[in-house]
Amino acid sequence: MGKRVKELWKLYEVDYKTMRITFKGKKCPRCGKFMAHHLTPVSRWACGG
Repeated sequence: MGKRVKELWKLYEVDYKTMRITFKGKKCPRCGKFMAHHLTPVSRWACGG
């Protein structure tokens, strides 16, 4: 089986007027890493660190 394509364009929002790129998700308040949003069994945010 082939590798799964990473859909990075879904993680960022681009404002073409100001030429600014912003992250749509959350960053961990303790370590600053990106947090994962898990939907099952309940909706929760988990840090990767």
